[in-house]
Amino acid sequence: MQNNNFPRSALVWLLVAISGVYFPLQSQLPLWTGLVFITVLCWRWLMHLGRVPMLNTLGKVGIVTLAIAAVVISAKGKFHLESAATFILVACLLKALEIKNQRDGYIIVFISFFLLAVNFLFAQSILTTLYSISVVLL
Repeated sequence: MQNNNFPRSALVWLLVAISGVYFPLQSQLPLWTGLVFITVLCWRWLMHLGRVPMLNTLGKVGIVTLAIAAVVISAKGKFHLESAATFILVACLLKALEIKNQRDGYIIVFISFFLLAVNFLFAQSILTTLYSISVVLL
C-alpha cells in the first residue's frame, strides 16, 4: 500500500464518524472518556487548522501511558466488558491524533466498526440497529 497523505476533507468526516460511534457508548463507559473524547477531537481539529503541531514520540508515549492507567484505575484492576470497550474506544480516539496517511484512516474506520458491534453487547434494539446502520453509511 502506498504511503498517501490523508486527505484533509476526509478528516472532518472521520471525526464526525468517530463521534457517531462514541455517543451510544457514552452511557456504558466511565465519565472521563467524555473528557478524552472532547479533548482529542478539539486537539485534532486544531492540528487540522495548523494551530498545534503533531505530537512527538515522547508525547504519544506519555498520553498512552496516562490512558492505560486511567482504564486500569477505572476498572479497579479487573477485566470486564466495560473496561475492554473503554480501552478500545480510547485507543481509537488516540489513533485519531496521529493520522498521517490513508492507512491510519482505514485503521480508525475498522476500529469504529468493531466499536459499533460492541455497542450491540449493551443494547439490542431496533433503534440501535438503525443508528448503527446510519453511522456505517456515514
